[in-house]
Amino acid sequence: MSAVRYFLIAAEIIGLCVFLFPIFVDTINTGNIIGVLFFSFLLFVTAQYGKISSFISILFRNTAGKIAVIAASILILTFFIIAVLLSALMIKAQLNKPVGDTTVVVLGCKVKGDRPSRMLRYRLDTAYDYLNQNKDAVCIVSGGKGKDENISEAQCMFNYLTDKGIPQDRIIMETKSLNTYQNITYSKEIIDKKKLPENITIVTDGFHQYRASYIAKRCKVRKSYSLSAKTELFFLPTYWVREWAAILYEWVK
Repeated sequence: MSAVRYFLIAAEIIGLCVFLFPIFVDTINTGNIIGVLFFSFLLFVTAQYGKISSFISILFRNTAGKIAVIAASILILTFFIIAVLLSALMIKAQLNKPVGDTTVVVLGCKVKGDRPSRMLRYRLDTAYDYLNQNKDAVCIVSGGKGKDENISEAQCMFNYLTDKGIPQDRIIMETKSLNTYQNITYSKEIIDKKKLPENITIVTDGFHQYRASYIAKRCKVRKSYSLSAKTELFFLPTYWVREWAAILYEWVK
C-alpha cells in the first residue's frame, strides 16, 4: 500500500472519529449520521481502491455501466457543490454584525434541569456582553419547555442573565416556541406589540445564523443581524453538516 493511501486512510479515520465523538456524549443527529456514513464510505473506497478501479473498468465496457458511473460521479460532484455553497452562505451570515438600535433575540437551546447547557450558556454570555455594551437594548429570550426540562428555556435564560446583573426590565420572556421558526415568529409578535426596534440581532451559534436569518426574512422581520456564540470545536463539524440538511429542508418546505 502506497504512502498516499496510508495518509488518506489516516485522515479518513480522523474524520470518522470527529463525527463519532459527539455520539459518546449523547449528541446524535443528522450531522453525525451523514458524517459517519461519508467517512466510512471513503475508508472503504481507499482500502479497496484496486478492486473498485477494476470494477469501474468493467462497468465502462457497456453503455449502461458508463451511464451508472457518470450518474454517480455527477451526484457526488453535486453534493460537494451544494456543501460549498451552503457553507459560504453560513459563513457570510455570521459576518452580518448589528448596526444601530436593535432588539436582541436569544434563541433557546437545551436546558439541563434548571441550568443552561454549555451551548446555551455560550449564547447567553454573548448576549450578556452585547447588553452590557448597549445599555438601551432590550432582549427577548425565546424558548419553550421541553419534555425533559424542568423549566422553560426562556425562564432559564432570564434567570441566568439577571443573576449576572442585567436588569429584569430589559429582558422579555417568550415561552411558547419549540423551534427556530416559532422563536422568530413569537418574538416578532412581542416586538410588534411592545413597539420595540423592528430590526433584530439574533444570538445563536454561528452555524445556525444563516437559517435563522432566512426564517426572519420569511417572517417579515425588517432586518436581522448576527451575534454568534462560541461552538466547541469537537461539536462544530456535526452541527455544521446537520445545518446543511436543515437549510435544504427550509428551502423546499
